[in-house]
Parts: sequence; structure tokens; C-alpha cells
Amino acid sequence: MQGIAIVDRISAARLFLHQRVVPLLLYGTVAGFFLLPDNVALNKTFYILVAPLTLFALAAPDYTRLWRHTTLRWIAAFIAFMTLSAAWTTGEPAEPPRALLSFGGSTLIFVLLISACDLNWLDRLHAWCASIATLHVCVIMIAWYTAHAIAEPLEGIGRLDHPLELASVYASIAAMSWVRYTQLPCARRSPYLVAVAACVVAILLTGRRGPLLAFGVVGLLAVAYQRSAHAAKLIVALLIGCSVLLLLEPVLVDQLLERGTSLRPTIWTDGWQRIRDNGAWMFGNGSGASTALEVGNFAVRHYHDIFLSTLFYGGFVGTTLLCGMLATTLIDGLRVPAGQPWLAAFCVGVGCLLTNGDRLVIHPHPVWLYFWLPATVVAIYSSSISGPPKTT
Repeated sequence: MQGIAIVDRISAARLFLHQRVVPLLLYGTVAGFFLLPDNVALNKTFYILVAPLTLFALAAPDYTRLWRHTTLRWIAAFIAFMTLSAAWTTGEPAEPPRALLSFGGSTLIFVLLISACDLNWLDRLHAWCASIATLHVCVIMIAWYTAHAIAEPLEGIGRLDHPLELASVYASIAAMSWVRYTQLPCARRSPYLVAVAACVVAILLTGRRGPLLAFGVVGLLAVAYQRSAHAAKLIVALLIGCSVLLLLEPVLVDQLLERGTSLRPTIWTDGWQRIRDNGAWMFGNGSGASTALEVGNFAVRHYHDIFLSTLFYGGFVGTTLLCGMLATTLIDGLRVPAGQPWLAAFCVGVGCLLTNGDRLVIHPHPVWLYFWLPATVVAIYSSSISGPPKTT
């Protein structure tokens, strides 16, 4: 009897964690990217607190859910393959095997954490992301420009201290807020309108063109797909506002233009040549291999393109799994209206990765916010019976 009582208590604790704590862990992880002081603090918090609580709270149905839906199967297969590819790493490893295993484990746990949340919590996640991004923009702009001139590109705090990663996250959240704005009734739109405006201004201040271009392309495609008069008016207002900002601060135009191509064509050419020379076409060079290049007088850490990087690490198999995941996520997002804000966020994230992509299976990293989070949420919406978007 005592043994049965202990089992019942464990089951009750697991149910409580699953229903009440797991969603808060997801919200806290998202917030951690914006608030924690550095990547070490975020990593330790995830490994020490979030991961064990998540694993304890999940039951067998949560794990088997990965195999009930096509996109979740592609996601799990890609993470598993890229993690296992550490076993055939060639050359001098850039990452030790233990780190690569932790990369795969933490990424999969993050996906499980999202998939364990019910739709009510995922519906509220829209507003959470938009609100915390808006607050983050206001705080870092005040903090940064109190001590720096407008000519200096905006830098963030927390895990988003790199301007390019900062701009990528902002662009993804702006796209999500953009589509969400078009779906909601008038009284509920204002927070998303503010989020879009704040994120676009912040992207301009970072001087990063890839995220700005990705947001612009996806925004236009969303307007064309939805045929929304509200979205059309918003894009006109954004264009006017951005033009005014650039006219008032011509230095921002210099930030956008002064770097030219940022060596991207040369990096891609040299990276492709290296992949050809290595000849590891089927399974790649392994996830621990180094992608460092010497381009002219510059040391480049990676290929700055997600497809080239995946082809190098995982070969034809890894690239096929990536393409399958991208295709099924796109299909799911277009099929279910409730998932379309996250599809927009995901497409912007992929656009950013085309000019700055490296590892997708990695420890807590901003790529979780603009790739894994929206992809998994799209899959969860698609695997559930979805009605019209919630008005929260």
C-alpha cells in the first residue's frame, strides 16, 4: 500500500508539473534569451532547472507524439542524425563529443517542452513574445544610446548581445506579430502593431540587412497571401516610417551599405569548394568538424549559409532531412490558420539563416527562438484540431 501511495504521489506531482509548470518553463526559457546576463547563465539555467523538470513531467504520450505527426518526425530525425554524426567527425574536432551530445539533447528537450504545452498556452505565447520583445527594444535602446552615438550599431543584452542574432530574433517576432495583427479584431491589435514597429526600428538600428530583407520579403508574401487591407495599410505605414527615420538619420543608411557584400559570395564559394574537395557527400564530415575558413585576411568561423553548413556537417542525408523539415513545416503552416503567425516567424528565421546559418542543433542559442520554436509550434497546431485563431 505504501508503494502504491508513493507512485500516486509521483503521478500527481508529474501531472501538476505537466499542466502548470511546463508552460511556465517554456515562457521562462523564451524570456531568458532576453533577460539573462550571458549565454553561460542561460545554458546553466536550462541544464540545471528546465531540462530535468521537463523530463520528469513528460509521460509516454508526450514522447510518442513526436511520431504522430510528419513534421515532428522530421524534426526528431534531423536532431538525432546531426547528433549522431559526431561519431564520424573528420579532422581536428571543433567541438568535443560530450558537447555535441548535450547540443542534441538540449535541442530535443526544447522541442518536447513546446510540444507538451496545450493550445491555450501556445495561443498566449503570441502575446508573451510580442510583449517581451517590445520591452526589450525599449530597454536596450535607452541603455545603449545613453552611452553611445547613433552611428554605433545597436547591441542587445542577455543572450542576444550579437547584433545579427538580435536582429534575427526581432525580425522573426515582427513577422509573427504582423500576421497576428491581421487575424485579430480591432480592439486586440494594438500590442502587435507596437511590437512590429519597435522590432523594425531596432533592426534598422542594428544595421543588419539580412534580417531586414527576410522580414520585408515574408511581410510582402503574407500581404499577398492573406489579401488583408489591414496588412497593406500597415506595410505602407512601415515604409513611410522607415523612410522618415533614414532621412532623419542618414548614418543609418551608411550602416546598411558600408559593408558591401560582407564577403558572403567569397565565403560561399570557398565553402562549396571545400565541401567538394572533402568528398563526404553522403553523411558529411560530422557535426564536430570545423567549418573555419581563411577568406583573404579574415578568419571566418563558418559558412554563413544553413544549407552549405548542413551539407558540410551532415552530407546529403542531413540536407535531405533539413529540406523535408522545411517543406512539411510550410505545408502545415499554410493548412492551419492558427499556425500562420508562427509560419511567418519560421520563414523569416530561415531567410536569416541563408546568410548567417551554421549549427541548428546547438545549446540554448537565439536560433531556438527563430527556428525551433516556430517550427514546433506550427507542427503542434497542425497536429491538433484547430479552429479560428484565438482573440487573446
